[in-house]
Amino acid sequence: MLRCSDNILSRFASRYFDPELELHVQAFKILACNGIAATVVTATLTTVLDLGALHIAANFSIPVLMSLLLCFAHRTKRYQLCCRISIFAVFFVILPVLFFTGGGYHSGMLCFFVLAFAFTALMLPDRRERITVLVLEFLVYTGICVVAYVRPDTVTFLATETIFMIEAIAGMSISGALLLSIITLYIGIYERKQKQLEELDKLKTEFYCNMHHEIRTPLTVISTDIQNADDMLDFDFDFDKADIQSKLRSAQHISPLHQPSLCSNPYKSPCLSV
Repeated sequence: MLRCSDNILSRFASRYFDPELELHVQAFKILACNGIAATVVTATLTTVLDLGALHIAANFSIPVLMSLLLCFAHRTKRYQLCCRISIFAVFFVILPVLFFTGGGYHSGMLCFFVLAFAFTALMLPDRRERITVLVLEFLVYTGICVVAYVRPDTVTFLATETIFMIEAIAGMSISGALLLSIITLYIGIYERKQKQLEELDKLKTEFYCNMHHEIRTPLTVISTDIQNADDMLDFDFDFDKADIQSKLRSAQHISPLHQPSLCSNPYKSPCLSV
């Protein structure tokens, strides 16, 4: 049973969470999948606590919407459109409705506002659009808090302190879990990049060392032959001694120069021991 569930989760993760996807796409998928699970729990909780038909309907609308967007994005690859729809529908429409029908700022909704800022920043790759939407979110959330303060009759307050405590814990737990998933995503991306860099560095070092050996060997042979020819000049004056010595100096000059140019760190690289 456990093996079957692990296989199902592995297939789901490999299908919907390709590590090669861009960061804003992965952030959208995390929001969709975790949001579906979290809002199903909160919707069930609000139904049990009987917080009102509108509040319950708004809670259930999130998993339905995110499920549709997740399937649509997977089929069409139009991830950016789905990111914009989810930001507008969830962060600008559904969250304010939940705020007014679920106790206003005397509830756990403020945690979800912070969560909205985080996911908006991650899901919008364009810097200008990201800043614009974040400013609008800040103004909207600030505005509805002011309205709730000035017009408390617009807010459906929670009936008891027990319900308020449950709502606060639920908001804190869900927002914390979603933020943790994003942090885990960032750590995973960082670790994969570090591993790739280490592998590239290893390949580079091996290449440099091989090149060092391939160049040093013929230079040594050439230097030795020229040295032998230079030694023979004392017995055979048909050789041009100046020309031979010039070649020897050139070979000796090139030999120490090629090593630091081919080794990324001539003081630590294993090329020095070749």
